[in-house]
Amino acid sequence: MGIFGWIPLQDEVTLVGHLVSAHFSGGPSIDSDADWNLIVQPEPEYEYLAQNTAGNWNAKKQIECEIQINSSKVGDRENWTGVFQSMVDQTVEITGLWCEDLTHSKKTEIHPIRTLKSLTETSQGSRWQIHAYSNAWSFMVAQPSAPPGSNQNLSHIFKLPWPPSKIPGLVVPFAEKSPQPSIYNSEVISQSPGQWYDIAVETGANGYYIASVWLGWTGVTDGMLVQAPYAGIFVTYGRARFHIPDMTTFNEFFPRGLPKQLPEPMLESIPLIPADGTLLREQSRAQVYVVEAGRKQPSTATTGIHLLWDGALAQIPS
Repeated sequence: MGIFGWIPLQDEVTLVGHLVSAHFSGGPSIDSDADWNLIVQPEPEYEYLAQNTAGNWNAKKQIECEIQINSSKVGDRENWTGVFQSMVDQTVEITGLWCEDLTHSKKTEIHPIRTLKSLTETSQGSRWQIHAYSNAWSFMVAQPSAPPGSNQNLSHIFKLPWPPSKIPGLVVPFAEKSPQPSIYNSEVISQSPGQWYDIAVETGANGYYIASVWLGWTGVTDGMLVQAPYAGIFVTYGRARFHIPDMTTFNEFFPRGLPKQLPEPMLESIPLIPADGTLLREQSRAQVYVVEAGRKQPSTATTGIHLLWDGALAQIPS
C-alpha cells in the first residue's frame, strides 16, 4: 500500500535471492492496493538493498517486491497465484525501482517490479520462467499516486546463460510460450555462441509478457544425425561427429534418417575425435580400430563396432 508514496532511490536495480512467499494484497479497496507482494531473502551481495538511507534495516533483511498486474487480461486471480507460488523456495532475479515506502516507515522495497525470472534445473535441462511487467496502476484510495514507470510499454532483454554450465552434452534450446496471454507477441530469440540465449520482449501499456523458456539438452548418442545450415549432415559415434560426404552415402547408411537441426555453434561444439574405447570400421576394410588417448589403434574386437563409409576415419590420427 502506498498512500503517502515513495522516495525513489535507483531504477533498474537487480535483486537476487530466495523467494520466501508470494501473496495478493487484496482489493482494490480503501485499505488494499491490489498489488502482488513477493518477499525475497536477498543473497549476501544484495543485502544492501534491505537498508534505507537512514541506515535502518528491513525486518529479517527481507525485501518486499510489488507489482500490480492488469488482471482483466488474465481472467482469474487463481492463475497468477499458481504462477507465483511455483517460484516460492526458488532463487529469483528481480529488477525494478528500488525505493523507500513512506507509508511503512521508509522500509526499502522494489516497487514496481519490471522483470522477474526464476530457474528450475532438471536432469534434462534448465527451465526458466521470465516475466516482464508494466505496472497497471489506476487511482485508488490505498494508492492514490502511480508508482514510477506505471502504464508504459516497456522493453526488456532477458539474458539466459547458454549453454547451461551445469549440464554436459549437446545443448538444444527452444522456447515454450506460457498459456498466460501476453499483450505483445514480440519474442525475438537469438544466441551468442557459448555465451547467452537472448529473448527480447515488450510488455504493452498496462500489460505483461510471461513465458517459459526451456534450455534442454540431449546427450550426443551413437547414430544421432545432426545438421546445421550450410554445414552438411553429420552422424555421431563415441560422442564425436563424422561428416557424411554426400547424399548417396547418406541414403545408403541412413535411408530413413532425419537429422536434428542445430545452430552451427552447437554443431561445432561436438568434437571430431571420439571418446576412448569407441570401436570403428570402414565399410570395405576388415580392420577394426579402437580409440585410445585420441588416436585410433588396431583392435581384435568383434562386437560393438560402428560401421562407417570409406575415408571416415581419416579425421582420427593413428
